[in-house]
Amino acid sequence: MKKKLLFLFLFSLLVTYSQAGEVESYDYNNENLLLPIPNGFCNATDELVGIVILDYIGMQLSQISNAMSGNLEPAIVFTRCGFENNLDEIYPWGYIGLINNTKPQMTQKTFNKSLEMVLDSSKMMQKIEEIVGTAKKDALSEFGLDLDSFGMDQPLLGWTDKNIAIVTTRGQYIDEGELTTEIVVQGSSIVNKVLINYYINDEENGISTPIEKATLLIDNSKLLVRMNK
Repeated sequence: MKKKLLFLFLFSLLVTYSQAGEVESYDYNNENLLLPIPNGFCNATDELVGIVILDYIGMQLSQISNAMSGNLEPAIVFTRCGFENNLDEIYPWGYIGLINNTKPQMTQKTFNKSLEMVLDSSKMMQKIEEIVGTAKKDALSEFGLDLDSFGMDQPLLGWTDKNIAIVTTRGQYIDEGELTTEIVVQGSSIVNKVLINYYINDEENGISTPIEKATLLIDNSKLLVRMNK
């Protein structure tokens, strides 16, 4: 009987980790986190795309107040497997950002409700969009993209459950007369004392739809929460 229980326990672990694909260990605020990379993507943090993206994110965060960014720490950059060093075909790419969840410490339910309230406040969202838009525009200019204009649609809260909240944002910018539309699907999960945010960035009409990306992050969040209990 004991051998049978041990076999079932080991089998359940094997199934969990085989479904997760690539899983990264990351130390944050005295916690060791296990961060599953979404299915179909690979860790690119130390590759060319990862180095460029971390620089790009850092430029944006340097212009956004701690009150808005929540002292977000970019932890891992991921791309399609095999595209870790391909800047010409960078989309879709994503990253994992971590925020301290201790002051105050929120549950997923509380976070979901708070997020809904923020997104429903048009005045607050207008201010956030202005600050984020300016930071993004300035960061892109450092990479030689002097945008003629940049705009963001109202972020859409598309899904909440006990593991995650999904927000989708659509942004547009014009560079040398050419319009580019970027879709960002964000999944936010509370794991103990950390708010773990997954972001997947893609061009409009990319290789998968925003709904497919959201579904990918919802499935990934189940593994994330289970691995870090």
